[in-house]
Amino acid sequence: MINLLIFFAIPFAVIIYSIALQKILKCPYLVAAITFSTFLIITFALSNLNFLIAGIIYTIISFITTYITMLVNRYLRQRNNDNDNNNNNNNNGISRINNNFCGCNRR
Repeated sequence: MINLLIFFAIPFAVIIYSIALQKILKCPYLVAAITFSTFLIITFALSNLNFLIAGIIYTIISFITTYITMLVNRYLRQRNNDNDNNNNNNNNGISRINNNFCGCNRR
């Protein structure tokens, strides 16, 4: 039962935790450092050296997850900016009420 927790539940929780912290902090290195420090505290509280190795692996998973989240957010933001620029060029300053579009480039 403990193997199920170590190999499935904790990594899944680390992924969700990392995505949430990445959305808040917007820094993959800081999220990985927080994850590592959390597992380091848990390792010393449980006095289990095996959990330190698992904590290092969970930190790597956390960093990879946050970096992928950062890239996806950057891609979506760039795509949204490209769509806004296309709308600016197509409307030539004509305002739209539902999008609060005034014809100026906003970033």
